[in-house]
Amino acid sequence: MDKTLTEKLRKVKEKLSDKEFRKKVSIAINPEPIDGSDYLVDYMARVLLFLFPLYMYEADVIKFMGVSVKDILFGVVVAIMSLWCGRKFIIKGSLKDRLQGEKRFIIIGAFALVLICFIIQPIMDGGEVSRTYYYMLMFLVPFCMYYIKPVGKYYLQILLASYTLIFLSIYRYVFTGAATIIGAEALLDNSAGNITALLLICAVSAFLYVSEDDAQKQKVYLVYSVLGFILLFLYGDMLAFMTMLMFILFLQFIRRPIQSFIKRNMIILFVYAFCASNAPLLSYFEAKGINKTFDLEYSIYIDILIAVAGLAVTSYWDKIPKEYDEDHTVLVRFSKWYRRSILLVLIAICIAFTYGTRVGSISSLAGGKAISGFFTSIINSANSATGELWNILMIYGAFGLIVVLALGAVAVNELINNWKSPVCTEVDKGYILLALLFIFQGIIYPFSGSSLPEFLVFFGLAITCRKKMIV
Repeated sequence: MDKTLTEKLRKVKEKLSDKEFRKKVSIAINPEPIDGSDYLVDYMARVLLFLFPLYMYEADVIKFMGVSVKDILFGVVVAIMSLWCGRKFIIKGSLKDRLQGEKRFIIIGAFALVLICFIIQPIMDGGEVSRTYYYMLMFLVPFCMYYIKPVGKYYLQILLASYTLIFLSIYRYVFTGAATIIGAEALLDNSAGNITALLLICAVSAFLYVSEDDAQKQKVYLVYSVLGFILLFLYGDMLAFMTMLMFILFLQFIRRPIQSFIKRNMIILFVYAFCASNAPLLSYFEAKGINKTFDLEYSIYIDILIAVAGLAVTSYWDKIPKEYDEDHTVLVRFSKWYRRSILLVLIAICIAFTYGTRVGSISSLAGGKAISGFFTSIINSANSATGELWNILMIYGAFGLIVVLALGAVAVNELINNWKSPVCTEVDKGYILLALLFIFQGIIYPFSGSSLPEFLVFFGLAITCRKKMIV
């Protein structure tokens, strides 16, 4: 055994001493920016995606007029990027061809209003400075993203690498109850601001798994997805669950419905349901970091749904001839029914909102408890939601809400046009789905420093994915 270990250590040492091997590792960890991509902005974006998720110990500590230390550092990074990109914009006028007519007027006008508010509010000793601070950064980060081009899935992967330490810290806290060095247990607080961080990492890992063709990488991404799903079910709420479910269902649109792709999409969907069913079991195994109680009867109902859906899917799968190449077989009919499931989920949510206050009468029926619990959870989650739209209405009034809705319409229209573009790649579609997730979750949850830097980087990449590279 000792000789075997010594031999392995010797081989590892030889590998590390190989310059070519070290060079390959270095390129994989920190690849060079693509030609035409601005080096400063590119590396600043990598800092936002890798280092900022790890800084959460003081994420909610108030330091100056409601702005935390992490948010101040975020602002410093964005200010450096903005000054650098602003200089290039003035010299080269590189974005004039992308912002025409009404779009330019709405965006520049809205940013001017936010900037004026940010200057006036501290003078008037307003308590809304922290929110206005976020709104100003929302304009600047996407502007800076015009000057870079991502290296494939690299930006998504470095965010996932950052969450390796976070997941280790969180699960240590879940099972031992001991605080962690980086303060990762802050993500387990059942607050709307931290749920968005869990939504983000679950969405990124699910997209990477579904879009990956390498079998080894698929296993890694699936593990990250499971770790994120469990935490989302342990510390999230019903609207967060349904939001993540819709994101997974929309992943089917990023590629043609070939058999291998649909298979991965179904696997991630069943894994999501399985985590929903079994994550509460951790509370019954003396997990000290869990302070919630769960009714296992709901897990039984979910398991029944999994069994029925699994039987239907496997019976269809068995009819596909085994000699067909799953990387070239297109499942058109199955894909149509799979896409119709989006409509079924939306109908269920609409019914929950329509009849959610009258479900008490059916709770005594067979399965009524599950229906009642689902409807009630949706209504309670919606009633407790204080999304960013509500904050905007409270700070800026109806006029501010109208401006934000106009900006949202411009952003969604740009994202749809980018999706339809023939130059839009599969990774670009992933960024677009993350951008749409960012817009939607802003309706339900307030913006938070725990996820806003990463969301804004992906939002900027989605908005600019159709642009010509700036040289």
